[in-house]
Amino acid sequence: MKNSGIFFLISLLTICIITIRVMGQDSTNETTMSLQQLLIAVPVRDELNEFVRVIKSSDGEIQNYTGFSIKMFEAAAVIVGSSFKYKFVPYTMPNGALKGSFNQMLLDVQDKEKNLHGAVGDITILSQRMNWVDFTTPYLDTEERILLPLRGERDVLKPFTTIILVVAVTLGFGILVAVMFWIWKLCKYNNASSLTQPSGNRDVYWKRTILGSIMYTRAVIILVLMVLLVIIACYVPLQISFISTQPLVSDIKDLNDLIRKRSIVGYRLGAFMNDTLVYNQVPESQLRELRSQDEMYIKLKKGGKNGGVDAVVAGVHHLKMFQDKYCNEFTLAPHFRLPSAGFGFAFQKHLPSEFATTVDKFSAAIVQLIDNNRKISEIRASTIGDLDDVCQDKTQRLQDRLSLWFPVASVIFVVVLVIAMLISYSGTLMCMKK
Repeated sequence: MKNSGIFFLISLLTICIITIRVMGQDSTNETTMSLQQLLIAVPVRDELNEFVRVIKSSDGEIQNYTGFSIKMFEAAAVIVGSSFKYKFVPYTMPNGALKGSFNQMLLDVQDKEKNLHGAVGDITILSQRMNWVDFTTPYLDTEERILLPLRGERDVLKPFTTIILVVAVTLGFGILVAVMFWIWKLCKYNNASSLTQPSGNRDVYWKRTILGSIMYTRAVIILVLMVLLVIIACYVPLQISFISTQPLVSDIKDLNDLIRKRSIVGYRLGAFMNDTLVYNQVPESQLRELRSQDEMYIKLKKGGKNGGVDAVVAGVHHLKMFQDKYCNEFTLAPHFRLPSAGFGFAFQKHLPSEFATTVDKFSAAIVQLIDNNRKISEIRASTIGDLDDVCQDKTQRLQDRLSLWFPVASVIFVVVLVIAMLISYSGTLMCMKK
């Protein structure tokens, strides 16, 4: 009986040891399988997706990822080598919406239980975020800017068009009065001379007096036209210079103006600007989160006093891509630039040994891509394009339009002069027949 009890205990202990061993092997195999490739979170958004874009099939299944950030990551991964295996994972909710802010995504990368090892996208490197994850060398320099609504060309040109209109009306009225007065005077002299003077003396009177009057009057008309032409020709460059130096926007120059005027400031969904603006002493009561481009456009057009926003603060690349669609309606505040460390790829701290040097390898690959500017230029051209020249010709186009006033005014003056001369000639013939 005693031996049976001992045998039973030994058997039970053996079974427990075998079970623990098998479970340990299964756990090891599962960990090994999960670390054969890194799972990279991708923030998927429907708008402003030039950095990260999802290509879906007809049934809504994700087929591929593209965009500037994705292509830069893939190009760097090629340089790192074929040993680096990864898989993109959309950071979205079941309905396809962004799962959370970028900060929350990086916190999920930090949390090993979330089974995410990195993140790729238009992720700005911040000191706070560096406490959560490891960042690579920035692959794109960026800065924060302020987007403001334009006053509109109609408001800018209003004083200019008003003065031009007054001058044109005055010019036309003056010419009309001068021509009519000359014709009346000519007919008066012609009738008077025909009644009181012989035919021969009449011809002499005509040649010496009336002809001289005609020439003097025409000379006066030409001089008036030339003086007005010179006045307008001198005024146009002054007006162009005024418009060049006069901003087309409100007097908001930087964050201090937004704070002082208690302007309502918008920021993009998922961005870090809320914390940054609060850190820069913008009251949180003045901040509004904007969930889409349509909402950004509508609220900027409304203005802060009508339930919208007075300005939007965001990364310059996102603002320029938005502004490119509405060049005639929005502009960037010229005197505000908030530098940032740039966009970088994020990886989980303390990755397993086979991926321990991933951040260093990616940083070296990014530097190599930057040195090979042709590759980055190709990626940029196929995704975000050249944003440096977005809407930069707005003021130039306005100046070109104003500069056209000089040739247009010249043509108008020539036409008016020809008409005046024809009227004068016609009036002369009519008076001579009488």
